[in-house]
Amino acid sequence: MCPLNRLGLVVSIALAIAASGASRASEASVTPPPAVTAAELEAALWGELDAWFPACIDRAHGGFTAGFDARWKPLPDQTKALVFQARMTWVAAEVALRRPEQRDRFEAYARHGLAFLEQTMWDPEHGGLFWQLSLNGEPVPPTGQHKHAYGMSFVIYAAANVYRLTGDPAALDLARRTYEWLETHAADHCHGGYIEAMDITGAALPARRDETGRWAHDVIGTAYGFKSMNTHIHLLEAYTAFYRVWPDESLGTRLASLIEIVTERLYVEPGCLHLYVTADWRPVPDHDSFGHDVETTYLLLEASELLGHDAAEKVWPKAKALTDHALDYGFDRQRGGLYYAGSAFHEPTDTTKVWWVQAEALNAFQLLSVKHPEQPRYAKAFAQAWRFTADNLLDPQNGGWWTATDATGERTGDARKGTAWKSAYHTARALLEITDRMTRPSTAKNLNATAP
Repeated sequence: MCPLNRLGLVVSIALAIAASGASRASEASVTPPPAVTAAELEAALWGELDAWFPACIDRAHGGFTAGFDARWKPLPDQTKALVFQARMTWVAAEVALRRPEQRDRFEAYARHGLAFLEQTMWDPEHGGLFWQLSLNGEPVPPTGQHKHAYGMSFVIYAAANVYRLTGDPAALDLARRTYEWLETHAADHCHGGYIEAMDITGAALPARRDETGRWAHDVIGTAYGFKSMNTHIHLLEAYTAFYRVWPDESLGTRLASLIEIVTERLYVEPGCLHLYVTADWRPVPDHDSFGHDVETTYLLLEASELLGHDAAEKVWPKAKALTDHALDYGFDRQRGGLYYAGSAFHEPTDTTKVWWVQAEALNAFQLLSVKHPEQPRYAKAFAQAWRFTADNLLDPQNGGWWTATDATGERTGDARKGTAWKSAYHTARALLEITDRMTRPSTAKNLNATAP
């Protein structure tokens, strides 16, 4: 038997405080950007949502259309990817919850998405949900039949949100079935955490090398047999949403264990997250993903505050340190915007500014500006990041967000507005969170309070 080591939360407040102040002198020379208004953020929110909906509603095949060109013309090569379908279902439900004047419209979209997940993407023979289907509902080779904890995390996230909106027992049932499938097939009872990739029956896909001799990896880039930060933070996100509507004791225990995994196994000083680890949690060297770090600040606070003040108080220093480190090492103080990747102590290694990274940075910076009004660096970074985003990533003519720019703001790479990986999930969540904290604090997710 391989006992699961008990994880303890070790708080390092001094390093977090030191990181938060390390770059103030260099920031002081930059001209303060103009204040950000809730009205312009709300306008940006609807510039995104009105571009996606109802254009993405696929009445012929079910679910949502993912591929759109720069002017929102559907692209010919379309498949149904689980992550995209679940994310757009979550978005529709979240908008209906947050904007009552739009409830009828977006509730219909959310129910439409839930029906596709439940009736088409669920595997009636082996359980779980397929990774990717063709328009006629067949798994797309070679990985379409595989089952991925990452993908199914978003199904729980979406179904729990639809249940929160509608009270429909079918939504709760889908969330519970998916959770139980993961706990049966993906939970690692030897080392803790979750196995990432499984075959159609739910058997773990073992570590192996491909035909070139390199380690074969799954659809999100994790080598088979290893574990990733990405999957575990999104399971944290999903179990938080599920626990909010289904406060089952076993689910609460699993949620608490995910908080411990993120803060003890994946977090490392001076405020970074290991991208990959072995099955028994030995770190695999790789870059620091600034976007995931700031996203995890929000996800850790959301999860820990749901479990209670004591949990939030323990988690807070590390959650904050993740954003502090990103600001110190990954933020462009001259032009605004958060770079894509870097290292713990040196200059960024990839200065691309990607749409989802900017969305998560905006959310984290503004959240910390609310929790720490006495530290102006967060409000300043938020305003700078917003100005860069508004000037360089938003498309005022056609709506939506461009995919990426270089460090200077010059657009690079893919011009498509929608892909299997580019939905309204990061952008809509960030803008909804920020505008609600600014103008509708009663609807924000209890993250307005000052730091413990």
